[in-house]
Amino acid sequence: MRLVLRGIRSSPGLTPRYGVRHAIADVAVVGLFFGFHELVRGIAGARHAVAIAHGVAVMDVERRLGMLGELRFQRWALAHPTVLTLLDFTYITPHLVAPVAVAVWVIARHPDRFHEIRTVFILILAVAIPVYLIYPLAPPRLFPGLGFHDTLVAYSGVNYDQPAIALLYNPYAAMPSLHASFALFVSLSLVRVSGRRITWLGHLYGAAMGAATVATGNHFVLDVVAGMLLALGADRIVPRGAGARPVASI
Repeated sequence: MRLVLRGIRSSPGLTPRYGVRHAIADVAVVGLFFGFHELVRGIAGARHAVAIAHGVAVMDVERRLGMLGELRFQRWALAHPTVLTLLDFTYITPHLVAPVAVAVWVIARHPDRFHEIRTVFILILAVAIPVYLIYPLAPPRLFPGLGFHDTLVAYSGVNYDQPAIALLYNPYAAMPSLHASFALFVSLSLVRVSGRRITWLGHLYGAAMGAATVATGNHFVLDVVAGMLLALGADRIVPRGAGARPVASI
């Protein structure tokens, strides 16, 4: 897939403006990707048996690598209700809020760098969403027979059938973890734009989200690793300091 995204034009000595037309274009592009996400969600709903088989395969790989620790970690979280509540909140609330907050901050403080951040984000979606169609994967919470719990339902009262959740919810979109990918995207964006001044906040958020994805039963460790590698790869592909370039190509 190749996307040619119109960047923010710069003139020597001038700070590019991020106007309404740029915002409309960016919202439209991201909207197209989430529309495709909905299509993938509908197709994936009929592939339950395949997703379960993939989940068994992932657990087998983790077992061979000595990484199958999701159940032990979730049991630890279940034994500490306050920690579990914080992890449930971390998984649900900042997932989309944090990237939007970073985007608004970059637009307000560093508008000449925004098209870099936007391009990294879109590249993450461009890779992840087709993978969900090719490789539907049932998360740990869909293996209750092995002892896994869906903590969001049992302890936070989340209803996956609510329109606001169902709109963006694909039960088999586990590999790669977009929660982990978006969290690292936030951290890397802070590094890209601000250097070392506030990057500790992004690193802390990334670590908390990584723990939340496993504790809630929504992702395997390999999902988290794949999501982080995706964000890291997208960040490396998009050139830094490319504010003077009128067009950013993926």
